[in-house]
Amino acid sequence: MQQVENAVGFFMLFLFDSAIIAMMVYLPLRLMFRGTKLFARKAAKAVEPVARASGEAAAAPVAAFKAAAAEKTARAEQAAREKVEAEARKQAEAEALKQAEAEIKAAAKNRIVVDTTPGKRGAFAPPAGFAGDYTAHMRARWQSEGRQSIEKVVNAVRRGKEAHFSGAYAEEAAAIVSAIIHKTRVSLNPDTPRVQHPKVVHLDERRQPAAPEPEPAELPPEIDPDFFEPMPLDEAMDYEDVREHSHH
Repeated sequence: MQQVENAVGFFMLFLFDSAIIAMMVYLPLRLMFRGTKLFARKAAKAVEPVARASGEAAAAPVAAFKAAAAEKTARAEQAAREKVEAEARKQAEAEALKQAEAEIKAAAKNRIVVDTTPGKRGAFAPPAGFAGDYTAHMRARWQSEGRQSIEKVVNAVRRGKEAHFSGAYAEEAAAIVSAIIHKTRVSLNPDTPRVQHPKVVHLDERRQPAAPEPEPAELPPEIDPDFFEPMPLDEAMDYEDVREHSHH
């Protein structure tokens, strides 16, 4: 019995000593851990403003560099756009100038020249010794061999050639050609006023100042320009033939 009591007492003493030893080890370790954690937290709070300031100081040059790079890129893009727009304007102006020059050249080529100098005998003048109604005579000619001749002149003018009419009845002949080309109607009366069209040039007006002309009278249309069918280009008279035909 005494031995059992001694064993129990020894066991209780061992437990008590173990608890004391555990407390002596645990408490300092806990205090040290909490102190270290608290110290780290305080140190972080103390360092945070410094780190923030240093970070902002380090980020400022980067932000400035990015802003400068963005501004430089924007200026380069603006310059490129202005260059493209300038090239487009320059090309458009060149195209407009080229088109205007082409129109001027075309207007200079595609014209009808009328020379009414006294004494000249043109291709559409009446034959020698002719007496009678010239209008009826010309109408008869155009319905026979004259129709083909005037078609050749019309096709030549449409191709940009220059048709010359001279002689006493050059006005009437030029009026017919102009009417066919420009889809207008004209009278064949010998008193027909001069052909007023930008592409009809009167040579005698170049030699002397033109006198003011009276207002043209209203004349009944006697020939429909659609009466003349356009001739195929391969059958049309050559430029030299036109000049020779119109001066003889």
